[in-house]
Amino acid sequence: MSQVFFLLVFMVIIASFYIKERIDFKYRKIIFSSTGNYVHNLYAAVQRMGKAKNQQELLDRFKYEITEKLGTTAFHIRTITDDSPQHVSHYPQLLLHDAGEEKIMLEIRHALQKEELLWLELLALYVSMFINNLRQIEDLVREIQHIKNTSDTPLPWLDKLLWNIIEKEKSILAQELHDTILQEQLHLARELDVLAGSPTIQKETVLAIREQLLNATKDLREYCENLSPPLLDTFGLQMALKKLIQKVKIRLIFY
Repeated sequence: MSQVFFLLVFMVIIASFYIKERIDFKYRKIIFSSTGNYVHNLYAAVQRMGKAKNQQELLDRFKYEITEKLGTTAFHIRTITDDSPQHVSHYPQLLLHDAGEEKIMLEIRHALQKEELLWLELLALYVSMFINNLRQIEDLVREIQHIKNTSDTPLPWLDKLLWNIIEKEKSILAQELHDTILQEQLHLARELDVLAGSPTIQKETVLAIREQLLNATKDLREYCENLSPPLLDTFGLQMALKKLIQKVKIRLIFY
């Protein structure tokens, strides 16, 4: 009797785990596959598509990712506008972009497994966000170009953006000066205080302090040159960039 009861409990536990796994697979948001590696491919595909510079390039990369991962070309991306003729599709469709008067649809003409369909749905969500971002960037570029061609009045939001960038750079510079040159100057001042209270002045100590002062002066001069390179005003941008590249190469050699 006890063996039958134990076997019954064991079968109930196994059935519970099976049902839980099926429910978890159906409703979870992250794809898991021991063979398909869908999660890694999804992240890699998003990274590659994110480098697209316009909507058409983005859709081309999207088609490429579908073809490479799912191994099929049985799909079609079409744009539907208010003026487009009515088209009734018997295939499953995914909405990629909805701008009211214009919709971009992905028509799937191939049977997909559950994991493949979930991968495609998640990738389509990223495509939708990318399209929205590209549209906003294009609208801003057109607005700037229109203002530039029609008026000399600057854009208020552009002024605010430039002001925020300038303030951020000033804050970074102030923090760097505080953490480097200012701390060095305070350290040297303390050493001079100790030296002033000493009954004997050692020449080596004075020379060491002098060397540190020269190094701090050199660092400060580099900050000033980076803020306003003399070569930029004298010889132009090309020469200033060459000088900057030379400095970077020298630092890489020493590091």
